Amino acid sequence: ILIIGAYRENEVDEAHSLSLTLKSLQEINAPLTKISVRPLEINHIAELLSDTFHSNTILVQPLAELLFKKTAGNPYFLGEFIKSLYAEILIYFDHSSLVWKWDLSKIQARGFSDNAAEFMSKKVLELEDKSLYALKISSVLGNRFELNQLSQLLQINHKDLLEHLLSCVDRDLLLCHIDVFKISKRESLEIQNERIHFHFAHDRVQQVAYELLSEEEKIRIHNQYGNQILDAHPNDWEEEIFTIVDNLNPSISVIKDPNKLEQLVELNFYAGKRARANTAHQHAIHYFQTAIRLLNDLEIKAKFTYQLYYELAETAQLMGKYEMMESSIEICLENSVDLSDKIKAIKIRLISFVSRNLLKEALLNGLKLLDLLKVNIPHNPHGFYILYSLFITQRKVNKLKKENLA
Repeated sequence: ILIIGAYRENEVDEAHSLSLTLKSLQEINAPLTKISVRPLEINHIAELLSDTFHSNTILVQPLAELLFKKTAGNPYFLGEFIKSLYAEILIYFDHSSLVWKWDLSKIQARGFSDNAAEFMSKKVLELEDKSLYALKISSVLGNRFELNQLSQLLQINHKDLLEHLLSCVDRDLLLCHIDVFKISKRESLEIQNERIHFHFAHDRVQQVAYELLSEEEKIRIHNQYGNQILDAHPNDWEEEIFTIVDNLNPSISVIKDPNKLEQLVELNFYAGKRARANTAHQHAIHYFQTAIRLLNDLEIKAKFTYQLYYELAETAQLMGKYEMMESSIEICLENSVDLSDKIKAIKIRLISFVSRNLLKEALLNGLKLLDLLKVNIPHNPHGFYILYSLFITQRKVNKLKKENLA
């Protein structure tokens, strides 16, 4: 079986299910070939224009160079830019000569931005107010979102909301897995039952739409959406944990209820453990640190404080962040409830010394652990102690042998 897939690297982090699947395949030595698709070069654009306009590459070369300068070879922006030139009749078909024509001087004079973000901002801002507002709010939901979720968030019926999003689809700002223009003719309840999914045509479109929101709007929508997902999954919130915390965390400033804040500490704690289990260590540290910052404003029992710093210390050790590990271990020791807690924390330090081949430090740390367990081994044993210990050990070994023979 040959499977070919495509994804954007900036949309798939190390905790993503695709990353985990690829890692699992690599572990069993499955034959994987990764091809990174780079931006188009000038010669590629010239070939594209030559095919599109039925012209030779020499004639389209100057236009190809201009388009490359404006789009940096990004295929999506290239297509959008060509369409905008056609819409403004800067590229047109001459029916008298039956050839495509363009005027480079007019295109240059038109003053199109060399910045892709500015170009996309102009296109997004051309939307009607209701469509623009729907697009801005949907950007908070992520690169992909469901019509039902957005409808609930905006408190707009599905049919009206779909109408607002149609112009976004028509302008290639949003893509949909089904023919939404056909479905838009149905009644609202029928549309609601369809579970329609949209996704942004490009991450830059989502970025532009998101940046059009004020900071107050971002905080409000993130908080509203995070709670919406949490309320919709009272018994299986673990499956949506990253969506929940990634929306509630940016809105911490508007969460005043101590119970909600304590719940958010626990959610970040769980998210950190899930991320670390997925080997997404940097994400895990972020979640643990967010939970710790919230602890400063809450009165939570020492045991939970210990658990947070213990997980942070362990994750920091895995990432080689030894200063963070050391400071976390010290706080663990301060908040230890019993001897077992202290031993677990010190063990992280011992493992870090071994992993760095600091064997002397590992030995000294191990002796400290034994001191805690009331096992007395001298740090600098003399010859008589060594011989005596060897004699005692040998006696125990001989005794065990006799018992086994019996």
